Amino acid sequence: MENKDTLLRILLLAVVLLICGQAYTFFALSKIGSTGAGNDAVAATTGAPTAAPGAASSTPPTAPADILQSVGGPIASIASNSFTIAQGSQTVTIQLSAQTSIVEEGAPKSAAQQASDMQAFHAYTQQLMRDPQQNQGALENLIAPSADQETTLPLADLSKGEQVEVFGDPQSDGSMLAVKIIVTPNQGTQ
Repeated sequence: MENKDTLLRILLLAVVLLICGQAYTFFALSKIGSTGAGNDAVAATTGAPTAAPGAASSTPPTAPADILQSVGGPIASIASNSFTIAQGSQTVTIQLSAQTSIVEEGAPKSAAQQASDMQAFHAYTQQLMRDPQQNQGALENLIAPSADQETTLPLADLSKGEQVEVFGDPQSDGSMLAVKIIVTPNQGTQ
């Protein structure tokens, strides 16, 4: 029982740290994009020249215009490069690209593995923030590491009725271009 409580406390701490990291990243991107502040910090890390005080910068860094959104539900139908998710009486079409990652959640990672993954994610995020304009696409598609083991799946392994969580970019036609799809285990087909 004591080991279970300790594990739950560690997992709770990991979730809190993850939320803090995402909030910090969002705050940093918002501050850079909305105020132009951070130009000197970006220049200091990239070696780019800074504008004179009071002078307008020709290329201020901007926050990502699109933050990934998520949608979840059971798969209603599957096509060659898309599928639909049922949400009550509505459906959402999920479009896939060559960059779309499809994974199935497995057993929880160890606390050491979670910490290692978060450390690598933090280092990667810091690297991207050295030049947010150049890395805008990668920053828009950041997804924190999972607390669970993940197994990569091809689209062909998905089946109608499976429960999925999709992270992606909403499209003008109402569909979503998926960046990452997580299949929740043990939901099964209906």
